[in-house]
Amino acid sequence: MLCLSKFLPKLTVPYWNAAHNRSAVFRSSFQHVAFASTRPTRPANSFFLYMQERQPSKPKNVSQTDFLKLQSKHWKELSEDAKKPYLVKSEQMMEEYNQKVKDFRLNATDEELDALTDNMRQQRAEKQKRRKRKDEKEFYKPKKPLNGYQYFVRTQKQCYIIKTQKDAHNSLSSIAREWRDMSVSLRNRYNTRVEEDKKRYEREMDDYVKRLIAAKREDLIPARLLKTKNEE
Repeated sequence: MLCLSKFLPKLTVPYWNAAHNRSAVFRSSFQHVAFASTRPTRPANSFFLYMQERQPSKPKNVSQTDFLKLQSKHWKELSEDAKKPYLVKSEQMMEEYNQKVKDFRLNATDEELDALTDNMRQQRAEKQKRRKRKDEKEFYKPKKPLNGYQYFVRTQKQCYIIKTQKDAHNSLSSIAREWRDMSVSLRNRYNTRVEEDKKRYEREMDDYVKRLIAAKREDLIPARLLKTKNEE
């Protein structure tokens, strides 16, 4: 039995909207395809060259995530001499990539250069977001409180057998209909849990902010809490 929540992000965020955001830097889908086909692709680093070599040895009963963690551990334990072939190859590939980028910039149109600049800016922003989420996780940032409907979904999703994304979609639609037809008194049961969860969230956020201040990581404090702290 698969968990319904595994499919929720795909159902709650329309795919076409996400795809549109990813390609917003291009004037049209045709320009996107043409640009992507001519733009040089950044080569793999030394570790991923090592991973490409080790990938065929992955056991079938080991997940890709666990296999990646294991190979990462092995990579760190390798001597400098053992790493050298991968490092040298990575440097050679990077030099070739830099030359291709120079050639691309010389021959690219103004629109392609603008698209490249916007794309690089977007990639930097996404990288910063990933780094911030990783730092927040290390300081145990509390999970936001759920609303009444989300609590209802949690309790009802166990009643459905989910094998495909279509099953998940149909199940979620059925749960949504049940929520719409639910009486006010029944809804209040879930809304009561929301208020309790909000109090839990506020308590944990206070502890979270204290940990950040102690570690001198005020940059991770949410803006609304940082403003309140400054006013105090």
